[in-house]
Amino acid sequence: MISLEEALTKIDRAVEPLEAREVALTQAIGCALAEEITAKFDVPDFASSAMDGIAVAHEHLQGKSFPIELTIQGTIPAGKPVQEPLQAGHAFRIMTGAALPAGADTVIKVEELEFTGDFVRLMQMPGEGDHVRPAGNDIKAGTVIFSERYELTTLDAGICASLGLREISVYPHPKVAVMATGSEIISPGESLGDGQIYNSNDVTLKALLEAQGFRDIYLHSPSPDDIDKLIPIITRLCSEYDVVITSGAVSMGNFDYIPDVVKRLGGDLLFHKVFVKPGKPALVARIGRSWLLALPGNPVSVAVTFQLYGKRLIDKLMAKDTSSTRERAILTESFSVKGDRFQVIGAHLKRKDGQLLAQAVQNYSSGRLSSIKGTNGFIFVPGGSRQVQEGISVDVEWL
Repeated sequence: MISLEEALTKIDRAVEPLEAREVALTQAIGCALAEEITAKFDVPDFASSAMDGIAVAHEHLQGKSFPIELTIQGTIPAGKPVQEPLQAGHAFRIMTGAALPAGADTVIKVEELEFTGDFVRLMQMPGEGDHVRPAGNDIKAGTVIFSERYELTTLDAGICASLGLREISVYPHPKVAVMATGSEIISPGESLGDGQIYNSNDVTLKALLEAQGFRDIYLHSPSPDDIDKLIPIITRLCSEYDVVITSGAVSMGNFDYIPDVVKRLGGDLLFHKVFVKPGKPALVARIGRSWLLALPGNPVSVAVTFQLYGKRLIDKLMAKDTSSTRERAILTESFSVKGDRFQVIGAHLKRKDGQLLAQAVQNYSSGRLSSIKGTNGFIFVPGGSRQVQEGISVDVEWL
């Protein structure tokens, strides 16, 4: 049995990023870039108006006595620049976002003007360059916008589009299959028989994956406790998916066949059993090109072990930063822990008056799913039976 830190180190050392590929911008959200993105041109690549009004040449107005009257030379809507230069004694009506005509360098907003037919009256001298967005005002050509391995956020997609990009090279979301095991497991909506329970683990895992940006998750129907049926299912899933996540059949019981399946398929076992509570039996192995993440069957253990190993494994496949996201929080209520194993306790986390506060959930148990109601994080407690006192600082991580 290994420690939690040893398990995480094994994942970090063994798992390599998936092959980079070109994806549409909206599919790249949450992914790490496989290459640097540099602006090839100014954005915008022309001087434009920041207001509806008129475009004028500031030098044409110098030495004039205000108010003065100019002739309207034409109108410039956004997206339809004019080729003719601005003439002395004239102005162009111009709309927000429209390109300034040659010779113009200043915009006067419509609220400060009086229009009469083909003429416009200026009441006062404007400042040179007023209400003009120069070329490259947003982004200059040659600027490195995003470095390699940068994780693209929702609003970053629009920045990429402004650079003329439709697709970008990223380390993509891995293809993931999820399957519960156990002859007692049936899908929600079916009628419960004697000794049967509903499959909550698949729903939990799908929700956790979707929170990481996954949208294409394959949910396989629950597999019975039969090694002759498990082997072909695992074989097929590992040939089609980058990550296969199972729950159950991973401990030491008579029907816990996953470790045997790994052996019979010639898998490369990374680890099996970690000195952590809950979730000691967790297993990670490489089978062919796929990673098998075998989690315990208890529903709370599923959530904890996915948080510990599943997120780490997926982040490595996606070339993301795997440095610790733990924070320190003040415990608002005492609780007790028993046993020698490192413990991960469900928690309610909140920020108040500049402090991060943590409260352990009540009646916490790996087999009692209701015990993590409202949980939005976890408290990490070193092994050893004791009372963890209110007011101390503890390690926590947001879910």
